[in-house]
Amino acid sequence: MEGQLYCEAHAPESQNATPSPDTDERNTDLFEMLEKLQGTRIDDQRCDINTFSKKYLAIVIRIQCQTRKIVVVVVVVVVVVVVVVVVVVVVVLLLLSQAGDVLVLSYKDVSGIDAV
Repeated sequence: MEGQLYCEAHAPESQNATPSPDTDERNTDLFEMLEKLQGTRIDDQRCDINTFSKKYLAIVIRIQCQTRKIVVVVVVVVVVVVVVVVVVVVVVLLLLSQAGDVLVLSYKDVSGIDAV
């Protein structure tokens, strides 16, 4: 039965409840190994700014500049469209108000009665 693993409920009574010092050392070694492996893995995942090439950085800057230009163009187009819509609405309202005055005047002339 040497080397077999048991859960606590099925462990033979002959085994000690506390782990032997040899087992403690193995567990400590295991945890130290895991700590070292995880530490180097995390270090490997970190990004070093020196790894970026100048060419890549230049491409990123160019894309950002082009994006800003596109945003400015879109904002200007939106402002122009809003101004045109406002001007069209004002002109239509003025034409409608003048047409309404003409209709009221023509009604007065035809009926001979003052319109309210």
